[in-house]
Formats: sequence, structure tokens, C-alpha cells
Amino acid sequence: MATRCLIAIVYPTGRVEFVYCHHDGYPEGVGAVLIQHYTDPLKVMELVKYGAMSSIGKEVHPDPQGPHSFGNPQEDVCVFYGRDREDDDCAPGTAESLEEFWQGVRGDVFIEYVYTFDVTASKWTVDENARGVSRGTQALRD
Repeated sequence: MATRCLIAIVYPTGRVEFVYCHHDGYPEGVGAVLIQHYTDPLKVMELVKYGAMSSIGKEVHPDPQGPHSFGNPQEDVCVFYGRDREDDDCAPGTAESLEEFWQGVRGDVFIEYVYTFDVTASKWTVDENARGVSRGTQALRD
């Protein structure tokens, strides 16, 4: 069974880009990978640009010397639906503000956690979104 989450990046303008992640969305899974391997804003932007993913890894890009696909992923590399399975309609979502972003998320009962990276502060927060009702936002820590 999947623990679904969203991973969002908030730019200084207030604009938000976000992606869906299907597996291990709980703080000890996706949250731990984000806080340990995605603290550089450029790497977070690179992660989000590939759109919806099946699973997150320590690295966005596979080693070009080896095979990498949805069915045969390299260890510790993200698996994206578009790049690695060639699915359509996997682009990142966008919102003009955090308020607009949260309006869309709150009604989604399938998204269990929401991770938000503030580019200005270079910090992650996590929000438990159980049953579409926030249980509170907190800083994501190691």
C-alpha cells in the first residue's frame, strides 16, 4: 500500500510548483530523503522539474553508464512516471500562491503528507494532510 505525498517548492515570488510521489510519503521515508539529500534549492528544483514520481531516491539522475527504467531502476535514484515509464501528463503542478496551493490540496483525501521547501529560507516543512484536513505544519528535521 502506498503512502502518497506531495513535494512542493515555494519561490520568492510566492509561486508554487509541486509533484506527486506515490511511495513512502511518511516522514521517515520521503521526509528523511528530502532533509538529507535535497537541501540545495537547485537540486530541489531539479527534482520537481521531472514531475510525478513513483519513488524518491538520493539522486535525481541515473548513472548514464547503466540502465535505468521504471521496471529496472538504479539504486538510490528517483523513479519518475514521465521520464522512466514515458507516461503523459506527469508535469509538475503550479499555483500562484501557497493559499491557492493549499485550497487544492485540502480536499484530496489520498495525499497523506505535504512537504514544502521554501527557497528563501532553504527549509522544509511537513504537513500531515490526513483525510484532507491539516493536522499542522512543522519544520522537517533530521
